[in-house]
Amino acid sequence: MEPPYSTYATVYDRLGQAWFGEAAALEVLAWLTARGVVPSRVLDLCCGTGSASLVFAAHGMDVTGVDRSGAMLGVARTKAAAAGRDLTLVEADVTTFDVSGPFDLVSCFYDSLNYLLTEEDLTWVFERVRQVIDDGGWFVFDLNSRKKLEREWVGEMIAADEPDLFVVYDAGYDVETGHSPLRVTGFVQEGDTFRRFVEEHVERAFALERVVTMLSEAGFGAIHRFAFFDRPPHLGPPAEETDSRWLLFASPTIPRTAP
Repeated sequence: MEPPYSTYATVYDRLGQAWFGEAAALEVLAWLTARGVVPSRVLDLCCGTGSASLVFAAHGMDVTGVDRSGAMLGVARTKAAAAGRDLTLVEADVTTFDVSGPFDLVSCFYDSLNYLLTEEDLTWVFERVRQVIDDGGWFVFDLNSRKKLEREWVGEMIAADEPDLFVVYDAGYDVETGHSPLRVTGFVQEGDTFRRFVEEHVERAFALERVVTMLSEAGFGAIHRFAFFDRPPHLGPPAEETDSRWLLFASPTIPRTAP
């Protein structure tokens, strides 16, 4: 079994995954613009193949993308070169990243923070973001809810069925741990043969009110939370535990201290 986002990275955008980062970035920029906020320096955590990063860069922003998958970053570099965009891309895990701030926007999209399986890791990320974000900046991220992982993202689903590519997802949910393991099995044509790959991705559900409390404890006070609908991607009403996905905007209230 390969590590997450290894071979999968090479077919990720082909499976239609780029749309979420692009759409989320545009929704965030629209929300900020309506409040007179125009970011100039962006940190895109778990940037993947760079979909959101490239949207920010296209709006004239200086973008640093961080991801633990070198394969995903390789795709991002190729896309940035093709688009004529300059991205700073750093290979690092979201629980250990070390970049120089301050940034006035920090983003983390496509349920990437659900990959953190303990509250301690999520707290570390919130605290680290507070250290690199400007006092007037915004931290924006989405999360899958327990409802999504337990009731909607379970079972088997064919993600691609083409002459040169076949990919199937098989997801489950553990009620006791709140963990949702997803097995990705794919067959990619290489010349006259097919190569099989298997990856396991595990997400965890967090309670919405607990996430808000953890943000407050990390120094964020202006917290806005919305339901976020995938198709077509758009902000909904104020988030509730029963929504499938949330998008949170958090701005600091406690002054930043030097790292």
